[in-house]
Amino acid sequence: ADEYRAAVTALIDKLGGDQNTKDNVRIWYGSVNANTIVWGNVLSERTIEALVRSSEEEHHEQRMYDTFSASKIGLEDVRDMLRYIPPHQAHIDWKKIVAATFDAVGTGPEVIAMLEKWSPSEIPYATLVKTGLSRVHAATLIWSAKRNGWNPRPGFYQEPPKSPVEVTNKVETFLQSGYTFRKNVVTNVIEYKTADSSTWERITDYWINSECRRMRAAGLKITEERIYKTLDSDFSPMHDPIKDWFESLPKWDTNDRDEIGMLCALIPPSDTITSMTPAAQSKYIRQVLQTWMLGCVACALDHKPNHIMPILQGAQGVGKTTFLRHLCPKSLRRDHYFEGMITGDKDNEIKLSQCFIVVDDELEGMTKKSVDLIKQTTSKDQHTIRHPYAHYHITVPRRVSFAGSVNKRTFLTDETGSRRFPVIVVGGVVDLKALEQIDVERLWAQALKLYRDGEQYWFDSEMNEFVQRQNQQFEATSMADDLVNTWCKRVEDDGTKARISATEIASIIQRKHFDTFAVPITVNSQLIKDIGRAMVRAGYEHRAQRHQGHLKSGYLVEILTTARTAYGPKQVPDTTEGGQDAF
Repeated sequence: ADEYRAAVTALIDKLGGDQNTKDNVRIWYGSVNANTIVWGNVLSERTIEALVRSSEEEHHEQRMYDTFSASKIGLEDVRDMLRYIPPHQAHIDWKKIVAATFDAVGTGPEVIAMLEKWSPSEIPYATLVKTGLSRVHAATLIWSAKRNGWNPRPGFYQEPPKSPVEVTNKVETFLQSGYTFRKNVVTNVIEYKTADSSTWERITDYWINSECRRMRAAGLKITEERIYKTLDSDFSPMHDPIKDWFESLPKWDTNDRDEIGMLCALIPPSDTITSMTPAAQSKYIRQVLQTWMLGCVACALDHKPNHIMPILQGAQGVGKTTFLRHLCPKSLRRDHYFEGMITGDKDNEIKLSQCFIVVDDELEGMTKKSVDLIKQTTSKDQHTIRHPYAHYHITVPRRVSFAGSVNKRTFLTDETGSRRFPVIVVGGVVDLKALEQIDVERLWAQALKLYRDGEQYWFDSEMNEFVQRQNQQFEATSMADDLVNTWCKRVEDDGTKARISATEIASIIQRKHFDTFAVPITVNSQLIKDIGRAMVRAGYEHRAQRHQGHLKSGYLVEILTTARTAYGPKQVPDTTEGGQDAF
């Protein structure tokens, strides 16, 4: 990419044009309709390399002049340079010399006479002044003269500075003469761009080393570390790309197209959900996605934690992850979007601190530890991190919101509730062509407007309960659930039966299960907890009740003598601590 940009810059310097054009075909072939290549006119690789080298030298000369020129170029300096520059050359190069001369000493009669003497032209120089020329820096004149043997007179350039203050000033001038800088406060990286480019790039070790080499060649006693410390200071103004992107959005009002509604309509309802009609599903999808998007805005701009993590469930290849990826603006995807697992390690924490949206598409293999980590991560309002090579830990506000996608139908294990993970079933293939027609800027402009108008960006208690009920159909059956369904039976509370604790239930089932299936079950604290949760999920009430004068807590249940279902060895999962899949 760097080599391509350098080649484009060199060609445009040579031939003229707009470096910010997005039409690469037009840059290289001159027309968007070009369909024939005249191979005899194709520039060789050696020619391209020479153009790039020439362009870089010309830009370096401009930076040298801006940094080290002792005084303004005089008429005699220009006259002396023109003696070395060939008067007959390619028209585009000739025009650049003329434009550089005008930039150096103006367009007065003496200048016109000097140019006419240097290179008599059929085009009157006075006409060139009136019609105007593209702006070319005076350094182009110096560079061209040097290439042809001219040496600057003594005093033309300043002597390299020696005092620390002067060196610092020259370093800053040299940097500013070639680039504009900013510090990305989200990624903690210094970015730069040239004056004739709209693309910001990250500084790299190679870039720092190259700048240091150029400065040393100019006589500055400087180190790579000092250049970096200069850049990583208030020399580079702070920049929040996520906030700036939101502030650049077009205005949206209620008379505009309902972009959020158009987006939600792309998710086909599912005929496997019997608890909701297709219309009710569409309403649910709208409520979940709109609330989540408003939460994204609140989190990114005001650092209010977005506790909602919608999960798209559907068959492989229906477009779940593509749908979620489209919600992140393309300009933010390189540095502020991530698809992958939330792991909790240092590198992952840094990555999360830099993102606007994270899509976890690896939820099916979750363990209880992973689930707890996700819940903890979606609840925090800041990140404490230390970037590579940094001296100190820093605390940065949270900007990231989370979403997920799964193929498996049953993947939730309801231990403490899954209200923050509303599941949206994708009932068919998402129309990706229609998705591409969704204007992401206007989509988020609508979300921003609704948020600033005070629309709710969180689930109230009623919605939380509804999500919890809906999620029951996505809960994975655990070993404890199977054991309860196999051995337990409800009994009426007639006041004569004692309640049984989860520990007692686990011990009784352990014996009966081994006697029936010859499958050993290890009763430990984890299994006892799981049995208790399974009893509650199965509708058994846990409470304290007196029996024969003693108060005892537990469940009213009958442990069957004969197993209700055939439960074979292959159905028994790992019962060791933390070994159970969960969400």
